[in-house]
Amino acid sequence: MRGLFMRAYYDRRSLPNTLSMMALMLGLVISFNALTAAVAASATTYHSAAGSTVVVRGHSTLHNWSVRSSTLTGKMILSGPMVSGKTVAMDLLHVAIPVATLKGSDGSGMTNTIMHALHRRQHPQITFILTHAEPQNAKPTKSGTYIFHAVGLLKINGIMRKESLKLLVTPHLGGKVTVQARVKLKMRDFAVTPPTTMLGIIRSSNAITISAKWQLTRANGGRKPGSK
Repeated sequence: MRGLFMRAYYDRRSLPNTLSMMALMLGLVISFNALTAAVAASATTYHSAAGSTVVVRGHSTLHNWSVRSSTLTGKMILSGPMVSGKTVAMDLLHVAIPVATLKGSDGSGMTNTIMHALHRRQHPQITFILTHAEPQNAKPTKSGTYIFHAVGLLKINGIMRKESLKLLVTPHLGGKVTVQARVKLKMRDFAVTPPTTMLGIIRSSNAITISAKWQLTRANGGRKPGSK
């Protein structure tokens, strides 16, 4: 009997501590949810818009060549107001280029050669998925551009490789944004055989340069760039 009274006594003494711990845990949960909501509220989502271009350039034993597309799909998420003195974070970027939309500078012959080299049916898209982006300037340049050092996974011809590149992000009125990038690659790194024509007399070099100008617009309901 004495043991029961002693247990009840100690249970009453420990009750305030238990209640305090529960209150602390509840406060942490509420704070975490509030922080998550604040981060989500500060993020702005952008989707692909008309007017984009991507150009792949190379050269051969005869002349320079290029293929281009005006179709880029995907989205980007930025956090933070795009105003002077404020750092903007790039939370997500995913872009895809349908291989079938690439058109050669020399007409159908070049187009067909590229389709064959990239194995269009087996690997219908070129994709880039951002894994990390480091802002290079807290304040935008004179032209209003934010610069990011980006690292991501580039997939061409079914081969995925980690690539680094510089991204230039320029906001415009009306919730529009332009993203520009340029990267030098080697075709054989992606199991692409440099194209040849005329029974191998004309051969393309292994090196290519991809330049992209991606137009995006703010998703409905997103914050306007520069808003607080």
